[in-house]
Amino acid sequence: MTDVQTGLSTLLKELKLRNKLPKNMDASKVGDRYWFVCHDQVQSGIISEDSTTGFSDDSNIALLKALSERVERLAFQSGYANKIKSCMTERSDGFAAYPLFYKDAETKARESALSEAVERYIWATWWDDEDIAFALQPISNFSEQNISAYVSLIKDQCSLEEIFVIHPKIENSNGLTVTILFGRLKTGGFVSGGACGSVGDLKQNLLRSLDELYRHGLAVKKIKLEHLEPATFYEKRLAYFGLGFGDHLIRKRLEAKGSKSVLLPSLEIDEQVHHELQDLFGVHRCHFENQPAFVGGALERLCL
Repeated sequence: MTDVQTGLSTLLKELKLRNKLPKNMDASKVGDRYWFVCHDQVQSGIISEDSTTGFSDDSNIALLKALSERVERLAFQSGYANKIKSCMTERSDGFAAYPLFYKDAETKARESALSEAVERYIWATWWDDEDIAFALQPISNFSEQNISAYVSLIKDQCSLEEIFVIHPKIENSNGLTVTILFGRLKTGGFVSGGACGSVGDLKQNLLRSLDELYRHGLAVKKIKLEHLEPATFYEKRLAYFGLGFGDHLIRKRLEAKGSKSVLLPSLEIDEQVHHELQDLFGVHRCHFENQPAFVGGALERLCL
């Protein structure tokens, strides 16, 4: 067994002993990528914000990602209930958990938390301010990243005509880049996905963005096939853009040729979060000063 397999096996046993395992851990394979979904209740509705997901080329890593996201949620919820200062926000943007059996897990949790905070700050600011410059390319321009097979599969399963890759201009990126994908559906409408990571790791940034785009694309397909009515704010925004009501807003944003860069402010929160499973997972929270709403604000913002 590899170190990751050994660590995962030990972690699963410990979570089971503490009655903290999710009741369901559903696995599937999409091309060469594994997809795990962890949840306690029967999946209903369009897209569940209570379930947690993990994608990876390695099935062990995919499950670890889904479990880590679950721990993030639990840490945020308990922290909010206990009025921990770093958790007193409406949503858990900028949270990250990392299994402690990894070397430098606390450092890696902080890096992941910062990446999520940067992604959401940059994406929201870029969408809201048409003066922010950006690079726009079709995903076919990135064929050298060896993602073409995954792109084709997603296009086919989600009925996508094209996928556009957006990189907003950042003044003080400190080696990070934010990748935003807008996928145009053949019947009209758009779905999105995004990620933040190292400038030198473009392939992983694209794959993580595609994972999210795929998840959203399947949800819109479900809305259409089952004639579902969106219930949550997340679902309503997904449906607004996925069913084509926001096409004019996307065209308007993509046609705006700004010249400004986003300037990241100082971090207002940058600390470890105490939680019930802190001997198994390190959890970190990063949150910028005046961090804009991501899943929030007006419905007509393609921030998902």
